[in-house]
Amino acid sequence: MSSSSSTPNSTTRFRDDLFCFYGDRMQVHTSWTNCNPGRRFMSCPNYGSNRRCRKFKFLDVELPNEYYKDLMFQNHMQLRKLERDNQLEHCKDYT
Repeated sequence: MSSSSSTPNSTTRFRDDLFCFYGDRMQVHTSWTNCNPGRRFMSCPNYGSNRRCRKFKFLDVELPNEYYKDLMFQNHMQLRKLERDNQLEHCKDYT
C-alpha cells in the first residue's frame, strides 16, 4: 500500500526555483552593484518590466564584509576600464 504526502518533494521545489510567477524560465545574472559585486542571482526575464514580476533569488552567498565587497567592485571597474581602453586602441588600428 502506498501513502501520499501533501509536502512538496525536492523535485517540485527545484522546478519552482527555475520558473517565475508567470511560468517563464528564470535567467542567471551577475550583480555588479556596490552592495553585491560579483554575486550571481536568478530573476524573471520580466524583472523590472511592465509585468512587474518580482521573483528573484541569490545563488551565491554574500561576501563577508565591506572590504571584500569594495575590493571586488574596484577590480571589476578596473577591468571594465581596461576593456574600454583596449577597444579604443583596437578602433585606432583601423583608422
